Amino acid sequence: MKALICNPAVRSAAFYAVALVFGKGVSFLMLPLVTGHLSPAEYGVVELLASVADVAGIVFGLGLADVLFRFGREEGMPSTLLGFSLSVGLLLGIAGQFAAPALVEMTPVPVALIDLRILSASLALTAAIQVPLAYLRYRDRPALFAVVSVGKAAVQASLVAVFLIAGGGVTAVLAGGLIADGLVAVILVGLQVREAGIGIRRKHAKLALGYGMPLVASGMAGFCLGSFDRWVLAGHVSVEDLAFYGLAAKFGLIAALAMQPFEMWWFPRRFSLLETEEGRRQSADIVGIGFVYGVMVVSGVAALGPYVITWMTPLAYHPAAGLVPWLALIALLHTTSNLVNVGCYAGQTTVLPMCLNGLAAVVAVTGYILLIPPFGVMGTIAATLIAQSVRLVLFFVFSQRRVRIPHHLLRSALLASATVLLFVGMGVIQLSDFYIFIPLASLGAAFALGLLRAPERGANPA
Repeated sequence: MKALICNPAVRSAAFYAVALVFGKGVSFLMLPLVTGHLSPAEYGVVELLASVADVAGIVFGLGLADVLFRFGREEGMPSTLLGFSLSVGLLLGIAGQFAAPALVEMTPVPVALIDLRILSASLALTAAIQVPLAYLRYRDRPALFAVVSVGKAAVQASLVAVFLIAGGGVTAVLAGGLIADGLVAVILVGLQVREAGIGIRRKHAKLALGYGMPLVASGMAGFCLGSFDRWVLAGHVSVEDLAFYGLAAKFGLIAALAMQPFEMWWFPRRFSLLETEEGRRQSADIVGIGFVYGVMVVSGVAALGPYVITWMTPLAYHPAAGLVPWLALIALLHTTSNLVNVGCYAGQTTVLPMCLNGLAAVVAVTGYILLIPPFGVMGTIAATLIAQSVRLVLFFVFSQRRVRIPHHLLRSALLASATVLLFVGMGVIQLSDFYIFIPLASLGAAFALGLLRAPERGANPA
């Protein structure tokens, strides 16, 4: 155990996990305060503006963090990427301030001009600090990364709380984020300038754009599958319904967050098992374990999420509870796609994943356009379920074409089906209070199906 704790890889992963969990967890713990001081209509505006931040972060990030991980060893590359990111941030900030008055008239829900100006400034800072944040990971400084991430989340949460209590409304949420981003930008940019300098070399900039733009396209596809639906919904449902959907979606994010420790451990190792038949069989076993874990996490979120919403939020937000199980199911489809996509990433480029994500995004957007007008929120859920299912099938098929892995398909399908039937059956006979036992039932089913096996006596735990 001592050797495990002292292992540098384990220690680094632990720091990154702390940063991730604290950063996401604080926003979740803030829900009672936020929903207590914002009406559902105001919360809907926050959700819509958050989707703007999602897409802007993807586009204006230009994949520069990944470029640093790939080409950071080239002399002058870190300084070029820093200069590039600061230039993009500056241009974005200036353009956003000039465009804000016109954008106020274009938003599908009422948004105050000051809120758009604050959001624009915050997006500029976000674009500017993506490379310095990645620089800490590139230089293997997980402790500093965790301190910065945790500090930013704590400062932001504290400021939002003070501003909300003072009656700041939507502006309070945005202003807290802007100030926290500004503090982090000063610290991280100063650190990287001192160590790596700043400047833009033409050859490095060209290389960065060539490598980063396909990643931006993949990210935009992810945006279509994750946040674009808010914009279509905003034109067809009330702002309150948009708020209910956004609140329920946070529980889908909890499921994804709970999968992160397994993914952080498995994803760096999975390529090393593809060379031999035995390695591919071992990969299938580990993916099966990951799927079981995902089913348990998602069923737990689906069981507890509605109760948490009714406990943590005012009565006006309680309609969101009924949406949680559906969004948890979407999270399971997304997680399963990530578990079986290794073959698609085993090549020399990321063009294939970009194309597959793009096709799934087209399915999602088409579904939103067709299903949201007649069915509202349930239309967007149905469209996302269809798109995530298509994405899962595409990644599985194309991954298997490149690398044949003997996944336990039948047993995994039986486990998922049994879990869904338990939810449906308990709901029909009004035993929803016993939903919490479904994750344990899924665990037992996984052992019965052979997806999990008890360790043999005397076996080496490593």
